[in-house]
Amino acid sequence: MISKELWDKNQPATNPFLNFEFINALIQSKSVETATGWTPLLVQNEADGLMLSFSKDHSYGEYIFDWGWAEAYQKHGLSYYPKLTSMVPFTPVTTQH
Repeated sequence: MISKELWDKNQPATNPFLNFEFINALIQSKSVETATGWTPLLVQNEADGLMLSFSKDHSYGEYIFDWGWAEAYQKHGLSYYPKLTSMVPFTPVTTQH
């Protein structure tokens, strides 16, 4: 995980779901990890900031389900997962600020 100082420098303090402590708690509690289907990926560009993303092996924990898309892919012999997402896990909160 990234340092608290760099995270706080690049994220708004107004959204409690984007603060370092919340994201770090998700990772430390193993709520988001490869074993749960949420592999954290941090895209970092110090000039422009940070973007938290996840490689996902399923659609659980999301408020917009895409089971129809996954089923359509499967019917055509294609893999829908893993997929890349940019969201705050387990909340209906967007990552935009």
